[in-house]
Amino acid sequence: MRRTRKKGFTLVETFFVVAVMGALLSCIFLIGSGGERESELLKREADGLAIWLSNKITQAQMQNCGFSVQLSQWQPYNYEIRLRWLDGSNKVEVYKTQKVRLANQNASWNFTYSGEWHTVTPAVTFRILSKDGSNAPGIPVSLSGLGYVSVGTL
Repeated sequence: MRRTRKKGFTLVETFFVVAVMGALLSCIFLIGSGGERESELLKREADGLAIWLSNKITQAQMQNCGFSVQLSQWQPYNYEIRLRWLDGSNKVEVYKTQKVRLANQNASWNFTYSGEWHTVTPAVTFRILSKDGSNAPGIPVSLSGLGYVSVGTL
């Protein structure tokens, strides 16, 4: 007697195919959710810079003094903000981040906040960019001439 093999897949073969498909789908899901995490990081860092700038402006208004701001490169394609108080103490405070890149969108690298007039000369826009160097536009953080800080959208 001759045995004939039935056409079809065994239960083990079917489980194996389902397991491989599940692994591939989970990889795709993780890659897709990574972009969302990146945008959340950019937003959080932009909000952090805006809060830092707002706090310095409030502090200058309360002390009736000004400050100067200089941008300097401290890592390739990443800048730090050096804030020097103009109250005679010449105290320097620095804002920098390693999680994202901070870029300048202005022609000027020096800015001054007047404690007397409560103005910024010139107005400035920083851009929070992805650390990986992608071409994403990033999130703008603007300091208007009147001293208002605003955060744009991605």
